[in-house]
Amino acid sequence: MKYPTHIYLLEETDTFGGERNFSWVRRSVAFVYPDDGADALAMVVARAGYEGAERSQWGEDLEFRFPDVCTSLVVQEIADERELDQYARLEEMPGFEKQ
Repeated sequence: MKYPTHIYLLEETDTFGGERNFSWVRRSVAFVYPDDGADALAMVVARAGYEGAERSQWGEDLEFRFPDVCTSLVVQEIADERELDQYARLEEMPGFEKQ
């Protein structure tokens, strides 16, 4: 069994007035392994469709937004896989499934 080096929770939602709105939300998880490469976070963000988006940091969370699109992607690193149990309908990101 392989153990991931990083587990990222991705939360995409709409924005209203510049703030995250949560009228809809899509959550997914990405399991990153040592053989995924050094800049795996960039690969995860690109796979989510946010490559080239503006990046800001809120504590340990990273937020990605396009200036002219009313959506936001927040990426949070998860320390313990059991933290994921609190989320309903959590999808594994294609290409970054649990091995």
